[in-house]
Amino acid sequence: MAVNDDRDLDAMFRALADSTRRVILDELAIRDDQPLFEICVRLVEGHGMNLTRQAVSKHLAVLEDADLVDVRWEGRTKLHSGKLSAHLPRLIEWLNKHERKGEVGCESS
Repeated sequence: MAVNDDRDLDAMFRALADSTRRVILDELAIRDDQPLFEICVRLVEGHGMNLTRQAVSKHLAVLEDADLVDVRWEGRTKLHSGKLSAHLPRLIEWLNKHERKGEVGCESS
């Protein structure tokens, strides 16, 4: 495993370590191309998380830096889409390295 692969994993695990960011990824898994405002509304209405737009924006930046969120612009609106599923094979590969004989390993669907 290359050093860059380790850095990528480190960034992913750091991003996933925060429960708010995991909830944001859950919401982006339900529907792609969400603007910041819609994500904020979904966090309040669906999860009771009353965060400022600035706080959510910072969480999205961490997820984007870890390559777990894609961004595209539609006019002046920044749209966010989750891309955790693109990294699942890499994460599962790392987890399976630590599998012990006789235990069940991770499988991708």
